[in-house]
Amino acid sequence: MRADEQLFVAPDNGALAWCSTATHIAIILLTNARYWLGEVSHTTRRDIFAPVAAHLARGVPLEELRGVSIGDPVRLDLPEPRVRGASSRARWCG
Repeated sequence: MRADEQLFVAPDNGALAWCSTATHIAIILLTNARYWLGEVSHTTRRDIFAPVAAHLARGVPLEELRGVSIGDPVRLDLPEPRVRGASSRARWCG
């Protein structure tokens, strides 16, 4: 995912929902095995996410990963965090 000028690699589980407030968002599914680590096991973070993140860090453009583009991502209605002193907590955390 590109959110404005930042790049993120994460599973499609809502982990990046907080980025949905970014002005410019580009999201792709990582389907180009050329950028993965050889044979993929159940450890997708090691075999897919880490190699893809390394390629992005080396300057490979997001578009070159040629994944399936997500044009209309689901945007979650997340609560605003509360700040108390030096700590913060989202309302849904208690």
